[in-house]
Amino acid sequence: ATQEGFYDVPRRISLTELATKLNVAKSTLSAQIQRIESTVMHAFADEVRKRSP
Repeated sequence: ATQEGFYDVPRRISLTELATKLNVAKSTLSAQIQRIESTVMHAFADEVRKRSP
């Protein structure tokens, strides 16, 4: 998703286009991206909490 420009602003590829390119269902890709984003955001929040006074 990152390499294909899914997170660029504006996006260079839509979720539908990316799913087609990866040969997976749009719903599958959406769920996978959501899980990855959740993992990254929780790790980021944990790191911020550790550094906050």
